[in-house]
Amino acid sequence: MRRLAFAFVALAALVLAAPAQAQAPAASPQRFVGSLPCADCNAIRSELWLGPVGADGLGRFRLRDTYLGTREGDQVFESAGQYRLIKGDARAHGVAAVDRIRLIMGSDQDRRSYARLSPSALEMLDRSEQRIASKLDYKLLLAAPDARTPAELAPRQLYAGTLSARADQWWLAPCGGGPEVRLRDVSPEVVISAVLADLGFGQRAQSIYLEAFGRPYEQGQVAIDRLNRAGIEMRCPDERPLWQAQGNEPFWTLRGAAGAATLTRLGEPTLTLPPAQFSWSWRAGRSDRAEAIVNVRTEARWLSARFTPRICRDTMADAAFGWTAELRLDGKTYSGCAFLGTESLP
Repeated sequence: MRRLAFAFVALAALVLAAPAQAQAPAASPQRFVGSLPCADCNAIRSELWLGPVGADGLGRFRLRDTYLGTREGDQVFESAGQYRLIKGDARAHGVAAVDRIRLIMGSDQDRRSYARLSPSALEMLDRSEQRIASKLDYKLLLAAPDARTPAELAPRQLYAGTLSARADQWWLAPCGGGPEVRLRDVSPEVVISAVLADLGFGQRAQSIYLEAFGRPYEQGQVAIDRLNRAGIEMRCPDERPLWQAQGNEPFWTLRGAAGAATLTRLGEPTLTLPPAQFSWSWRAGRSDRAEAIVNVRTEARWLSARFTPRICRDTMADAAFGWTAELRLDGKTYSGCAFLGTESLP
């Protein structure tokens, strides 16, 4: 089915700590709405939320595209992450020097950019960031604030530290110090509890290292609903990558950092690549099933990795992770587990 390309985009970096640190209230994001042309449906209702831009020229966004009247009914696709504000360039729009909004994504094929025509109007551009040669309307207009907006742009916090159980309650001693945090497992089918029990927590081990995503809950508790990683032998890391994937037989590690991505393999020289673009895609309402894609290209090589939200056991390390990973390089496929570092959930 031919459709307008929609962005599956990189997630905004989040400083991870447990418990969550107090932060200044963020400015309210803007919401732009429009009805875009569609080749094989009635129209695409596009909603784009743009958060404030930081000193680095980056901001957070959320995009929801609803394909109206397809053969399967209305189809909704969502993505979330960072966008870059690019100051006025006459070549960007073909008419005048205007600012561009570029949604950061994992693939050039999914590029989505907009020209900012005015404070209250955006116009979608083609993949080369030129004005679309058509008389059809590709504009998004500033809409009234939406009650969902702040929550939609606020990522969950990663809670990390040593977990112990006392009086049928979970207590997390956070990495970096500070008071203990009382956790409550609200994951589907309490899968986090099941995974920790499978690792031996509460039986052969009275404490375990845990990283899980969650939000503050009632009576000072934190409700956790997504596992990042856990292990009896794990400890608080000295530094965090953006994300990491790893596997056994053969041993390999793919690590994302701000300056570069590195791949280490047993018996092979370390491969250093440009910073990887991290993107997520999911159907509306099921961000818990979001898959992440990492693409890194050089003139000579292309590396692609996919993170799927599924519990992954590393029996050699007696550990569990929140994602399975599949890495492809030079026609060869590697399988393993993955976790997030300073990248946040969609």
